[in-house]
Amino acid sequence: MEHVLDHVFNGLGLDGSDKIDHPVIITEAVCNPNYSRAKMSKLLLECYGVPAVCYGVGDLFSYSYHHSHHESQTMNLPDGLIVSSSYEVTHVIPILDGRPDFLATVCIPVGGLQAHRFLFDALLLKYPQHARHLSLNRCHELNLRFSEYTKGNFLEELRVMQAWTDGDRTRKPQVEPVVLQLPFTEYVPKEESEEEKKRKEQRRKDHAERLRTLAAERRQRKMIERQKTLEGYDKLVVELEEGIISEEAFLLQLSKGGFDDRADFERVHKQLQKKVEDTIAKMQAKENPLEDDEDNMEEELDEEKRAALDREKFPLLFLDVSTLTEEQKKEKRKQHLMKSAQEGRARRRREKEEKRLELETKEKEEHIKYEKNPSEYIAELIAKRQKIIEMRGKRKQDRDFHDRRKNLASKRRMLQKVMGSGSSNGKGANEAEDNFGADDDDWQVYKKMAQTRGIDGEDDESESEAEKEEISWIEKLLMRYDPDALKREKNETQYPQASDFQIELMVERIKSLEVIYQPSIIGLEYAGLAEALDGVFRKLGPERRDRVSKNVVVIGGNTCHPNFVGRLQYHVRSSCPEGSEIKVCHAKDPRIGAW
Repeated sequence: MEHVLDHVFNGLGLDGSDKIDHPVIITEAVCNPNYSRAKMSKLLLECYGVPAVCYGVGDLFSYSYHHSHHESQTMNLPDGLIVSSSYEVTHVIPILDGRPDFLATVCIPVGGLQAHRFLFDALLLKYPQHARHLSLNRCHELNLRFSEYTKGNFLEELRVMQAWTDGDRTRKPQVEPVVLQLPFTEYVPKEESEEEKKRKEQRRKDHAERLRTLAAERRQRKMIERQKTLEGYDKLVVELEEGIISEEAFLLQLSKGGFDDRADFERVHKQLQKKVEDTIAKMQAKENPLEDDEDNMEEELDEEKRAALDREKFPLLFLDVSTLTEEQKKEKRKQHLMKSAQEGRARRRREKEEKRLELETKEKEEHIKYEKNPSEYIAELIAKRQKIIEMRGKRKQDRDFHDRRKNLASKRRMLQKVMGSGSSNGKGANEAEDNFGADDDDWQVYKKMAQTRGIDGEDDESESEAEKEEISWIEKLLMRYDPDALKREKNETQYPQASDFQIELMVERIKSLEVIYQPSIIGLEYAGLAEALDGVFRKLGPERRDRVSKNVVVIGGNTCHPNFVGRLQYHVRSSCPEGSEIKVCHAKDPRIGAW
């Protein structure tokens, strides 16, 4: 306190004096104990040599100052009620016959500080990413600039706000949302020169060429491995057909190869043969594009001419195997692969043509929709794409969550196994030992799982592929009708925007100040200002209540927010009988009237 007094006296220009040769008036809280006064008097008299000290309640000083400027009113209404709300405390002081009735006075340890802290905590929870921009001083400023008291029922006003937010415009809320823009660095795209664009484009082409080369080499290696495997399968089938090996030896070879039975082998054999044929057809189509034209000409021929042409190109396919030599058999297998590749190319061309026609029809339909309402069509495409992306993200989160749960359960089971019989959850002494893997047949279960692994996840995978195709189709339409849409979205998602650094105040504008009337909002078990008024009126009785309710004077900086007088008058009227004379007004200079 001595440092505070030094600062005050220095500010008044009294620092050069040996003592303060002036009387001092000090304002204090209601019912300040004599011990505190004694400590203050000792400090002033001994350290500063003050000749006289006067103590007084600041609210009473302000009340007296208010009526000194309204002399005509004080003569008719000497009694009144002081409602004071300052930075840390709120008082209700009745004045009867010009003297305060301290026995009926009520003190609530809630003021502007609690309102600022409540707003600070609420904004931190709502906008944790802006924590460095929020502080208690800034929330103090926000409360002073934007916060208001509700005119009547607080809960009813909250319902009106919620309905307005949900789209119900029947009733307008008391306050409108206020959007505060925080400082941020705006992203300005860098303009690239033509040379830089060309260099980037060339690097992109070189990178794509390297990727294509690596992919071609990888396909070639895979193709060679599949051909070797297929030759082994064909050789095994030929040996069985020619009687070189018996049926029992054939099944034994299948079992060693990991097949369950002959049907399983035939299924895998057929799938591998189709893959090899399709791959060869694709490679031949890329290397010899003229063959596609020949195949097109062959498709236009009728059945008889096409069959005659096949006999001419693949004569060994129409001969009996028993009449062929070993070299002819190899050549026959080669011709069979070539014929299958030719048929595969024809099938793919038909499918490609069907897809092209279907795509043209779909594009015409989309163009008609675009011409009807271009802006609505673009907005619908963007919303549809965003919805698909959100659905995929949600499914990925669900999968990650389930994977974490599976991993946790697996670790728990492993821990129980490691603990052994020493754990209460471990195996008992008489429980059978797990001998899985001792028999080679046990490991066949993994092969079956690999073959059927698509059953459970087939829907998810097919759905994911369909969504990829749908996103690709939407992006193609956007690039055609609004090329800048995807670029704008990229800039909005990758770079900070003004909307990312905004704070919106709506409910907070009335909720932060409501702690004066409802301290339970912030977890304080005190009565609010409305309950305090009821308690004061009950102590005063009907006659004195009617005397003070005619002159309710509002004092303190926390009462300077809009609608405080109206809200207080609402509660005073609720506590008084119908027809009572009530007047509520602000004091003259409610902030500094005491001084």
